[in-house]
Amino acid sequence: MPDNSEFFSPLGLGPTGKPTPNASNRMTGPFKPPTALANGVAVTISMMGAPLPATVWVNAVAGDTVKVSYSLDGINYSDWPKGDVVGVASNDVLDSGVHSIKFQRTAGAGVTSTYGVI
Repeated sequence: MPDNSEFFSPLGLGPTGKPTPNASNRMTGPFKPPTALANGVAVTISMMGAPLPATVWVNAVAGDTVKVSYSLDGINYSDWPKGDVVGVASNDVLDSGVHSIKFQRTAGAGVTSTYGVI
């Protein structure tokens, strides 16, 4: 069998830039498992090196509002294009890299609204 190691980078990408079948960067489970949000506390998740595409989701329970934002540089944040998540579940797919994603429950009294990245 020929040695093709020269065609593969340490990230497991082939010559076309696509992951190889046994790439070491393949996601096998949630990057950020479901986690409850405390009221008013911003939770920032670094997406540096995260596998893409990645599904970002929020489950805001009745009476809760969750603000989702993303940053390209880790300093300046932009609102999620879908807006605040109010009393429903919402998700979107990131197919290009961002530096980080921020989740913050801005209204509500419970601790059952959750978020995650898979």
